[in-house]
Amino acid sequence: MASGIPVITTPTTGASQWVIDGVNGYVVPPRDSEAIRDRLQYLADHPARMREMGEAARRTMMRLSIHQFRQSYEDAIAGVRTHV
Repeated sequence: MASGIPVITTPTTGASQWVIDGVNGYVVPPRDSEAIRDRLQYLADHPARMREMGEAARRTMMRLSIHQFRQSYEDAIAGVRTHV
């Protein structure tokens, strides 16, 4: 996202909290390869939209402090540890 590229993620990752579906990336169900394929195809077919979403992704990351970013990953790791 910081590179100006929209992301495709799942709700089971730490990154999903920063993604606004359809605005700066996509959140798809885990293990749904068809949903990933569909989103990739859409972005390939709509380069102007992909650029807009990429710009939105970059703006999202620019608003985050390093503390917020680090805390989100620490929280995600803690969540994984409680489920193992």
